[in-house]
Amino acid sequence: MANLAQRRWRDEDWGADGRYHESGLILTGNAGNHDYVAKSLHNVQALEASATAHGHPVKRPVEVLATGEDIKRVIRTGGTSGDTGYVNWNSGWVDAEASIVFLHKKLQSIGRVQFMTATVTNLLFDSSQDLVLGAQLDSGENIRADLTIVAAGAWTPSLLDMRGIATSTGHVLGYTNLSSVDKNQLADIPVLLNISNGMFCIPPDNYNVLKVARHAYGYLNPTTIRNPEPHASQDKYITVSLPPINPPERLPLEGLRALYQFQHRVFPKLPFSFFDKTRICWYTDTPTGDWIIDYHPSYSKSLFVATGGSGHAFKFLPVIGGKIVQHILGGLELEYIELWKWPVDRLDYSEWQGDGSRSGRKGMILEEELKVGETPKL
Repeated sequence: MANLAQRRWRDEDWGADGRYHESGLILTGNAGNHDYVAKSLHNVQALEASATAHGHPVKRPVEVLATGEDIKRVIRTGGTSGDTGYVNWNSGWVDAEASIVFLHKKLQSIGRVQFMTATVTNLLFDSSQDLVLGAQLDSGENIRADLTIVAAGAWTPSLLDMRGIATSTGHVLGYTNLSSVDKNQLADIPVLLNISNGMFCIPPDNYNVLKVARHAYGYLNPTTIRNPEPHASQDKYITVSLPPINPPERLPLEGLRALYQFQHRVFPKLPFSFFDKTRICWYTDTPTGDWIIDYHPSYSKSLFVATGGSGHAFKFLPVIGGKIVQHILGGLELEYIELWKWPVDRLDYSEWQGDGSRSGRKGMILEEELKVGETPKL
């Protein structure tokens, strides 16, 4: 799927107009904590060998970076992060905002989709027949359908009881506005991800903005809500992690420090003393890091759910919709059906293993972290 998605980003209109950037990806790890890097390197090398054997050699083979100095040489900023790793020159990044704007226009041009700007307050359950009949909007209007598809990202746990199946976690981001000179110097650097601490950076391109962020366990935001499926549980109210309705105006101190330290280490020559903008980005994580794309087993094929992106779904934008439609129509490959099926067990968050790519403290509570020290409003 990733190979197919990348071919579409490269060769079709998906990646045009600066939406796709094949700048390369440096994946690194710190000493004694880089098993994920080794496994990833093995996987990439196997894919390269397979492509070459089938007459499609890669443009530039993956390069092993055995030391911190090797990483520093490839980053080309005067800084470094991690002790060992590799650079995959055939990888890159996509502009999420521009891609969604492109997709929206593409759908509008087809003329078969009616867009509505509204908030869904709850699904319409018919417990007597185990059906979902549609959704209710905050205006009080009901939208009815034979099949309801919920693809609500981090808000999914507000519409369905996802306890032990999926939860929303928040991850820190910082943006620095660059001068034209600094932007030009950094425009061609690879994406960098240190898997041991989750810190990563995206080079500037269409905008004079440098983005640094952290892909780790993130923050939980426990929120008590009325059980969205009261007919299926004895619990009238449940507590789940959701994005805050009113996002905080500042980052927790530990998150801000992590961003500053990473940016200073990777870009020591960059003159900056603050971030021009910060935010918290919300994932929908699952116990294994696998997506949930399936009919809900309790509602007689009247409800289909696509969620659990777990921080690694957006790159599949050109292909994931097709897979979802295949599943709805009954033609999805068995391997994907098994991988994305509705989970049988509900696991306590402490038992979640993820996909091996997360690091740092697990189970940090956003509200508690915001109380630790003072950070400026950015």
